Amino acid sequence: MLKEISFTIRIKRNFKIANHKGKLKSAYTFFKDLRIGETRNLGEKNVLGSPVYVVGEKTKKDEHLILITDKKPEEAFDRYSRRQEIETMFGCLKTRGFNFEDTHITKPERIDKLIAVMAITFAWIHRAGDIFKEVEPIKIKKHGFKEKVFFVMGTII
Repeated sequence: MLKEISFTIRIKRNFKIANHKGKLKSAYTFFKDLRIGETRNLGEKNVLGSPVYVVGEKTKKDEHLILITDKKPEEAFDRYSRRQEIETMFGCLKTRGFNFEDTHITKPERIDKLIAVMAITFAWIHRAGDIFKEVEPIKIKKHGFKEKVFFVMGTII
């Protein structure tokens, strides 16, 4: 039996959504008049043949976060930010430090233990980075990027 899986997905600004007249418009057109930090819920829309909720937020000058979700649009931004944290953690475990993909372990129970140890280690590193950041904040260079890689400092955000 197939279980229904809830989703919250970011869409590109040029993704086509039907307006109230049924004409397809870029998602950006529904949110372009927002102020920074302001959000808008378009309600339920039919996107690619499925009823979904469309929500958007202006995050920076000319940058928007536009999401489609199947449940509780008022919680979409929180769900998406949690998803980003999880994906960032897996990125660090795989290629940015722990190199999990380089392991030669093949037994599932050993892989489970390795992932558990790496997750705990990651949590410690993240917390240490938060402490370091309070003591000595990472400097921003002229080009806008941070002087050190966060993961090196012990945190990834």
